[in-house]
Amino acid sequence: MKINLKFQDKTVTATLIDNETSRDFVSLLPLTMNDLFRREKFAHLPRAISEGGKRTHTYEVGDLIYWSPGPDLAVFYRHDGQRIPNPGIIVIGKVDAGVDALDVPGAVKVKVGQELAPKLDPESPYREWVGTYASAEMAALVSRLEALLDRYGGDPDRLAWLYRRAMELELAFFQAAWGAT
Repeated sequence: MKINLKFQDKTVTATLIDNETSRDFVSLLPLTMNDLFRREKFAHLPRAISEGGKRTHTYEVGDLIYWSPGPDLAVFYRHDGQRIPNPGIIVIGKVDAGVDALDVPGAVKVKVGQELAPKLDPESPYREWVGTYASAEMAALVSRLEALLDRYGGDPDRLAWLYRRAMELELAFFQAAWGAT
């Protein structure tokens, strides 16, 4: 599966590894990543995700990884020679090309709906949900909302908290619906 990292006027594509951790990660998109240590873009996830991938204590430039103690997601755009402390990281993907473009101050947005739609099984229970998020109408709405938040949003940390809370409530809604008999 492909995801897009969008920032400023650029888009960098990454390919996710087919493992339990990356499949769980996709359920949390979209999200915004911030800069850390001038080596990576990271996002604190609203909940822990599966730890079903292989752990490692090293990384390569372009790796998209899950750090479970956060729980955080990161993409490395520079290598500083540091080893990753215990419990290590789980690599869930790799930037296809142009990772050096991430070496800019500020946030990047990660989106997935438009990449899922063409590959989705017509019988998938997620078909309508993915179709909604992949539509041109949703893309236009998201662009408008992003512009409004950039203009009037105020404190970015508060906005990130509000967004995470909204995603937690959306997840709880779907879990309640699927758990109902």
